[in-house]
Amino acid sequence: MKIRITQKLIIYSALGSAGILALNTLYIKNVFLGIPVSALYFCSLVNAMNVRLGKERNLSTVWSALALLSMFFIAGTIFYYTLGITKISSMILLGLPLLIFFKKAREGEHSFIFRWERENKAWLIVYLFICLETALFSILLSHPVTDGSNSPWLKLGPVFFIGYGLSTALLLYLVSETASKAIRYGATILHLFFTYSIAFTMYPLGFGFDGLIHRATELLIQSNGFILPRQPIYIGQYSFLVWLSNISAIPLGYIDILLVPVLSASVLPFAVSDVLKKIWDIPESASINLVWLIPFIFFLSLHLSTPHNLLILMSILIVCGVLLCQEKKNLWFMVIILAMAGLSIHPLLGAPAVLVVLTAGLLEVYEYKTKTSISLLALAGIGLAFLFPAMFTLYILS
Repeated sequence: MKIRITQKLIIYSALGSAGILALNTLYIKNVFLGIPVSALYFCSLVNAMNVRLGKERNLSTVWSALALLSMFFIAGTIFYYTLGITKISSMILLGLPLLIFFKKAREGEHSFIFRWERENKAWLIVYLFICLETALFSILLSHPVTDGSNSPWLKLGPVFFIGYGLSTALLLYLVSETASKAIRYGATILHLFFTYSIAFTMYPLGFGFDGLIHRATELLIQSNGFILPRQPIYIGQYSFLVWLSNISAIPLGYIDILLVPVLSASVLPFAVSDVLKKIWDIPESASINLVWLIPFIFFLSLHLSTPHNLLILMSILIVCGVLLCQEKKNLWFMVIILAMAGLSIHPLLGAPAVLVVLTAGLLEVYEYKTKTSISLLALAGIGLAFLFPAMFTLYILS
């Protein structure tokens, strides 16, 4: 099945959804209206960025989406220190991305085609996989942890682990055997989201102490527009979540809990497989399955939505982006924007990411000058060694 989506349709979708979200911010305040219209708004802007800002048509849509998200983090931080995150500033931030439509689309890029590849043979496996995922999620919901417990796994029993193992094996087989990209990525995203959602599903009262503090701070910002003192940490995440809650009417607590698990499940399969395919020529099916190495690295905790964990995710994406820049030179802009967004979320940990991107960019410029490359690497190493204590000292003095 092919669906042709014209640029006029994208423009009308973006303008119309922005207008409805503005009304939802001030008057309607309906979550059932806010969720689909917000999704339409973001999809329209991502498609517009892909056409107008991408210098190559084969640029992966996920990088346009990440660049757009990073711009919202950065713009939200600027608004926080100037106007505060209020209903009015949320509407202004809602309208700013529409300026992208003033840049005329290049000739031959007025529409694109969405393709859906159907495979009758795979639907039985897909059906079994979805049934297993539903059963596993039901087990989690029926075993909440509301008191002290040495380990949440003791409440689940062996049936859950057997089911999770079968579901993972079924996923790996499905990705390896099917030729449909929609099924490959869709099934991986679903299972990855389930993996990262175990913590907040089993702990209805909240998992971890940090998340409660961050959510309380975000609620204060939503009520007052800002908090005092205005310290330069975590604002990128705070401002974005408050803005998104304002325009969509989704309760702030739900957005905060779901942010990192949803982003991790949505973007990691595309980013990791893109790097493995382009840099190491690994087949797509194998490269998608290799994303499962990330959840088993114990210190990459992507199940919690804290600024620290969000920056861990962005650091992984920055590394993937820097590697891809060797093949796609036009990706540098998006990687730099992503690094600057990390700086707005957590300056103490974002500064090393910015230094890595700048060093990689300079090495790209001086790729034929061996002595210069070695000097830049040495300076980057020294800089990384002293950067964190320097940033921490500045934070204490501020």
